Amino acid sequence: GPFTPVWQTYPVTKNLPDWVNMDLMGAKPLADGLQRSMQTQSVVLEQVANLDSGSSHEPNPPSWEFLAKALRGEPDESYAQEPFSPIFYPLLKTPLHGGKQSRVVVSILMSTTYWRFFFENALQPSARSLVVVVHNECGQSFSYEVSGKETTFLGNGDLHSSSFDKTVKTIQLGKDEALSEAHSMLPLDKGYCPYHLSVYPTKDMRNSYVTYAPIVDVFLVFLVFGLACGVFFTYDLLVERRQKVVMDQAMQSTAIVSSLFPEAVRDRLFNHENEHGDGEGDGGRGSMTNGNYSGDEAEDNAGGLSSVMFEPAAKTRLKSFLTDSDGDQGPLGCTNHKPIADLFPNCTVLFADISGFTAWSSLRDPAQVFTLLENIYSSFDQ
Repeated sequence: GPFTPVWQTYPVTKNLPDWVNMDLMGAKPLADGLQRSMQTQSVVLEQVANLDSGSSHEPNPPSWEFLAKALRGEPDESYAQEPFSPIFYPLLKTPLHGGKQSRVVVSILMSTTYWRFFFENALQPSARSLVVVVHNECGQSFSYEVSGKETTFLGNGDLHSSSFDKTVKTIQLGKDEALSEAHSMLPLDKGYCPYHLSVYPTKDMRNSYVTYAPIVDVFLVFLVFGLACGVFFTYDLLVERRQKVVMDQAMQSTAIVSSLFPEAVRDRLFNHENEHGDGEGDGGRGSMTNGNYSGDEAEDNAGGLSSVMFEPAAKTRLKSFLTDSDGDQGPLGCTNHKPIADLFPNCTVLFADISGFTAWSSLRDPAQVFTLLENIYSSFDQ
């Protein structure tokens, strides 16, 4: 002894008609687990059964076959070759006024369960897959993949990906006393073939959490910022270039106007326009002292030099002067403007003719003709 005959089974199986009254102490290696449970009065999780001979461990002894045969009587045999383990739960008789030491084991409840049932429905349906490696100190190990409510047996041994070795989470079954006694009221024996569960992530889980989306978002933000800076820089460059072109044209117009009129006449003309308010636009802005504009007004008035000379009012005054009109025919007329002229009581008027100039100039370039006339006028001035 002691003898542990089987009194009742559930569910009733047809594979073992002589199951009732069978002495489990005679079935190795169940005897070690039964004796351990009775001695310690704790729950004992037996070593794994039904591991095939293709594993790296020694094949299980033939004494396990009767349990495997009994379990194969279930309707769903898709997982019949997967590992299972017996669990011994002692039923205790406690005297009415006795203490913990006076408890007596009167029977053993043995539950034989496939390991897949421990992992089914353990996760949310939308949870990503995990690899659970179960190993004990009896030298046995096997692996399951748990994805949502689905559980898949991967095989015997540790079959997780080596790339996730640093992200493992390992716990020992029964190490937490409160957790082990939460449902059974009896502790799990941690000294008999202790079990460890190692949980590893999978590539599917890593791909769902490790993403390049933040890097792409940062790149897009910098790209948009760079494009905006490029647009503003290009716009500023185009505006600056346009202003330069306008300024160059204004300076050229100013040079033309300056070449048409003497400096004194030009200055008096501009002063006259400023005094009478003809230049509500560019020609009427700023102030001129001795023919020179001051400060930032120089650029504004540079573009206005030509507009003053060629605006409609100036053309009207010229037409009125040539036609001897009274000034009422034009927008401004001539009567309201003083003539731009100086009185010299004594002066000499010289009329000169260059003999053969017409024939000579027809055979020369315009630059040569201009050089000749410039030299002649300069000689007269001297």
